Amino acid sequence: LSGGRLATSSDQGPILIWDLNLPDQKPVELTGHVNSVKSLSSSSSLLISAGWDNVVNIWGPAHPELLLVLFGVIVIG
Repeated sequence: LSGGRLATSSDQGPILIWDLNLPDQKPVELTGHVNSVKSLSSSSSLLISAGWDNVVNIWGPAHPELLLVLFGVIVIG
């Protein structure tokens, strides 16, 4: 992600967007998966998350702006 931001996920919760320039600030939470997130990918303006719920979410630059949801996607790996 651009602007010193870092996206993380875990088996237990939402995607977290951390601002590395503001380490004392709580992360922004992105919720959009029923099960855990399998994979994250990003560019300077988009974040893509793929979950075990067979959903792919495409997030815009104004996180948590959800731009597109793709249902029924099989996540392999």
